[in-house]
Amino acid sequence: MKRPAAPLIAPPRGIVGRIAYLWFKALMKVVAIFERVCGPGVLPTLMLPRAVYDYAKWQREYPQFVQLRGSLPASVWNGVGAQAHMWKVSRNWNENLAVMYFYNRLGLPYWRERFTVKGTSPQQLPEWGKRPVVIAFLHTGTFALLRFWLRSQGVPAASLIAGLPAYAKMHEPILEAGDRLYGLEGVPHAFQAPRGLRESVDFLTPGHALAVALDGRGGDLNAPGFTVGEYPIRVMEGAARIAARTKSLLISASMRRTAGCRYEVAFGPPVPDELLQKQDFHGATQVLLDQLWEDLKKDPCELNWTSLVAVSPPQWRKRPSWP
Repeated sequence: MKRPAAPLIAPPRGIVGRIAYLWFKALMKVVAIFERVCGPGVLPTLMLPRAVYDYAKWQREYPQFVQLRGSLPASVWNGVGAQAHMWKVSRNWNENLAVMYFYNRLGLPYWRERFTVKGTSPQQLPEWGKRPVVIAFLHTGTFALLRFWLRSQGVPAASLIAGLPAYAKMHEPILEAGDRLYGLEGVPHAFQAPRGLRESVDFLTPGHALAVALDGRGGDLNAPGFTVGEYPIRVMEGAARIAARTKSLLISASMRRTAGCRYEVAFGPPVPDELLQKQDFHGATQVLLDQLWEDLKKDPCELNWTSLVAVSPPQWRKRPSWP
């Protein structure tokens, strides 16, 4: 059966936008040809040179990577060495980029079947459409795909973020093409903290979802102690506070790669409203961490740079790079 083509990108204005448009349009044609011949799993192969490059570049930071891993006992890693772990982070991140670049293809039938869902996704919750949803996550696995996958399902989802990589501007034509396909034109993708915090709260109306990271920026050094399993972690209570303020459901989510361009999306049950109503933000955040650890403990090598920093002593927080 002939596979449907992805929608064309509308040419943007300006010289830079036009160059980005022509580059992405050519790239989409190349990928479409490869997909017809090899299937969607060809994307990791196309991104392999970039993954190798990042892996080689990160070697100068390898001693710090080993140091960060040393925050957890050797038994946690199930015999997986630091080099194998670093390669996994590089491979996953670059495959993330490839799938994010082709966000407008995720709604195609042969892409939809490459995602499996564990738990109840936001749009399947009984309260969906009656209350907004705040989705809390850690920087683990293929976390960056969560918002894109939700939007490809027609969910008006956005992220509260600390910043974007430099190439994000060139991604806008692809985002616009996907939004037209999924009926989400005009729905923002992200709000940048702290300036965009008010806008993210206003965005949380019934039938909308906002993804908020628990870790990042080294966590809140003044917050009460949190743990993943039995290990300390520095995180923020922002997701619980936003959920309480907007009377949103609060759930946890994670995403991991199971094979080339195949993913598992896991959702936890909603945090009890009682914790949010009595403003027990520490308790609500710890519930989220306990849910996330249940999957993470099976493969701690899903920890990326940011989440490794979160489980390490504050004085080791030196690396601002992605992911």
